[in-house]
Amino acid sequence: MTTLPLLGASLHSSALASQLDWLAGDDRDIEITDPCDPGMLDGEWQTTAGAIARQLQEAGHRGRVGVHAAWHGIDLSSTDPFLQQAMTSRLRQSLRFGAPFGCTHLVLHSPFVWFGHPLVHFASDAEVQPVIDASHAILEPLLHEAEQMGCLIVIESCWDLNPGPLSALVRSFGTPLVGLSVDVGHAEVMHQHGGPPADHWIRQAGDLLAHVHLDDTDGSNDWHWTIGRGSVPWEPVMRELAALPTTPRCILEIDDLQGSWQWLAERGLAR
Repeated sequence: MTTLPLLGASLHSSALASQLDWLAGDDRDIEITDPCDPGMLDGEWQTTAGAIARQLQEAGHRGRVGVHAAWHGIDLSSTDPFLQQAMTSRLRQSLRFGAPFGCTHLVLHSPFVWFGHPLVHFASDAEVQPVIDASHAILEPLLHEAEQMGCLIVIESCWDLNPGPLSALVRSFGTPLVGLSVDVGHAEVMHQHGGPPADHWIRQAGDLLAHVHLDDTDGSNDWHWTIGRGSVPWEPVMRELAALPTTPRCILEIDDLQGSWQWLAERGLAR
């Protein structure tokens, strides 16, 4: 490996102070998860966002900072116009939450979910296109504001078994404002059901890849275990990330940030 991935962290603002020395020391990427709290965006979220901005400024952090958007009840495949408008509104709030601290990415969840085998249902373009159309109806109203903020919208692999439909959705926007996110833990779970392993996802994503969630699991559930505890083959995953010509945000989405970072660093897989 010539350029080891620089690891960042996903965390709630309540945990930010305890990790700021580590994060600011190397200007690591940060992802704030507060909008995922049910009802948070119906309260005084501006106060919380302002406090995060002050913390980062006082710590001298100059790395990229993003937000995980609200996801409870957000289904980008919905074709109901009333619900589409509601989801656009909630995602707009998530985007604006990040404005005070210079949000540069917003994480959303893949819409390719189906009762049955996803690879079978999304086997043809005719089955993929309605999901793409619905996603555009929800997300296009956000693109101008995201562009003004310099914020990428990244769509994260979740229940996807086949990388093709999610990649097609990202490409359909025809703009670098929308990128692909690969969740390694999700990929490991879906690999047990016939999907490709995480390193294949990263390799196939290529220049679409803007963001990665890193956590471990045994493949039976999305456990978010400490790196090294589960069955994810980390050497090929990190090798693929190191080989990329771009620098996607490599975000530890896990409670044990230090233990996970140390496990990878000790093996020469990340820094």
